[in-house]
Amino acid sequence: MVPPGYSLAFLALSVVHTGVSATSQLDCVPEDVAQSEVGADCLAVSMLQAPGNLQIHLQSTIAEKNTTKLVLLAEGVKDVAKGAKSATSALPPSPVLLAEGAKGVEPCPGANTAAMVAFVVVVGVALLTFTISGLQPRSYGNAERACVVQMLILFVTNLTFTVIVPTSYLVSRVAGHGATYSGVLIGIYQAGCCLGSFMMWCALQKSPNVWKSAKPLLVTASTFNVIGGVMYCAISVVAESSANEESLGKIVAPMPWLTVPLLISRLVDGFGTGITVQLGQVLIVHLIPSEQRPRWMANLQFASMLGIGFGPLLGSMIGCLNICRVPTQHLTAVGIGYVGFALSAFTLAVTRFPSDLGELQDFQPPEEVQTARPGQEDAPSAAAHLCLQAKLEDWDRHGRVMVVVGALLMALIRGFVVSGVEASASLLLEVKYHWETNTIGLAVGMCFLFCVPVKLLYNSYEKQLSILNWIRILGSGSVVGGLLLYSWSEAAAMAYVLLLGDALLFPTLFLSDGLSAGLMMMSQHLLPKGSLFDVNTVVFFRSIALSTGRSLGPPLARMVVDSHGQNGYANQQMMAAVAFLIVFEFFVARHAKLDPPKQ
Repeated sequence: MVPPGYSLAFLALSVVHTGVSATSQLDCVPEDVAQSEVGADCLAVSMLQAPGNLQIHLQSTIAEKNTTKLVLLAEGVKDVAKGAKSATSALPPSPVLLAEGAKGVEPCPGANTAAMVAFVVVVGVALLTFTISGLQPRSYGNAERACVVQMLILFVTNLTFTVIVPTSYLVSRVAGHGATYSGVLIGIYQAGCCLGSFMMWCALQKSPNVWKSAKPLLVTASTFNVIGGVMYCAISVVAESSANEESLGKIVAPMPWLTVPLLISRLVDGFGTGITVQLGQVLIVHLIPSEQRPRWMANLQFASMLGIGFGPLLGSMIGCLNICRVPTQHLTAVGIGYVGFALSAFTLAVTRFPSDLGELQDFQPPEEVQTARPGQEDAPSAAAHLCLQAKLEDWDRHGRVMVVVGALLMALIRGFVVSGVEASASLLLEVKYHWETNTIGLAVGMCFLFCVPVKLLYNSYEKQLSILNWIRILGSGSVVGGLLLYSWSEAAAMAYVLLLGDALLFPTLFLSDGLSAGLMMMSQHLLPKGSLFDVNTVVFFRSIALSTGRSLGPPLARMVVDSHGQNGYANQQMMAAVAFLIVFEFFVARHAKLDPPKQ
């Protein structure tokens, strides 16, 4: 039998960080459980799993009468029984509960309530996007309407990309892995995007006018999103039970068989998004005049930013709506939200996208690079070839290539930095600053929504500066944000400085990349069809660059945090932000032409 003093000490130190004091937590545990051998043993198990500055050593020895004696050695605490409560107040937040003490607690309907409310929230988002897509200016024709609806679909699919961020580390632990796998789970979505973009590129190469039948393609892409969402939701239902048992202090065997199905679900979802991304950028090039493309590409980036920011915010709101006294990990609710977002994209593609784009004006008609064969007497073909060659000489073929290559490198860097920022911020707040999962998602989502005032600022003063100067200013802002990622002290307040750095780095780098992409998509920088950098291939290369950066960003950033801490991660992000500006100045700014080519 464990001495009563040690039982009380174990009980006091197992208080969870939910705003409940040590005294109220003592009152909620039956006295017979606390005084029994079973209760004391489970308290000891919960103590072993509780993190904190208090160094606790548990030694177990077997006496002659086969009884177990537990000795608690707490540094800085002379009287264990009396000092347990004060020591508890110094512990960081911990979701540990008494396993045996909670055994008799009946499940309350809070988890189901959270799941149902999650579904309602998702339906609300669907209705909101549906309504917004119907509130376009009356001056918009089918061309602009198609681009706007495609942006809304991209916004919703980015929700599915990031809604799992707050719970990804927990899911990784359930599958028997650590921080690196959780980053892979986030980033493999972009590997699916690469595959989807490749399939869309092949279709456009075979039939350059297939974009005029965009609606069936978008419906197909959204179907893949739904399939991936349903798979992830089903896996979440299975994983939640183990996650809940772990939160109750039980030692739970990992479920490694979840490793591959989780990755496949994300890969399938990303495949559908890749088709949407490739097709959406091609639509902007063909349906929007050249001089307006930078603004439309910036709007496309803004839709992506909102989706990335709202994803973890909504994922955490689902958990915050759980009113159950015994906390659950709301993985099922997140899975339901995942499916709901995918269904929203499917609904938009089916109901709001224009059915026929074939009669619309094409602002980027295919320009074939023709070469006259020896002995060929086709005079019109030779004349067309000479005219095309003269146009290329007027606008410096080398300069076009440099602008395109520079913009693609900037997209790669942006994808790497931005995805790493979101994944690592949540990990640092959870592991280093001991924030709760729901709070993390809300904080990360809110700081990423700082893109709204940045975009409003750009819209208000867009005409005051050239596109090149806007990119310089926004890129410099990302460097300032990178400086705020460093941990200058061990104070808990540094968590807010980290979030401020994220709030500055994310929107400035995102928007500057959107402007550079619009610059690249202008007619004077694209090469004719058949060249390495024609419209379809440039859009495909950009999708590959973004997906590569966003696939590598989360696992590498979390790996650096795990091995070198916050400052090592800040070094990585700072070097990438500086490289972004260097590439812009050397490749893009020196060769960009802001005026359209002469006819």
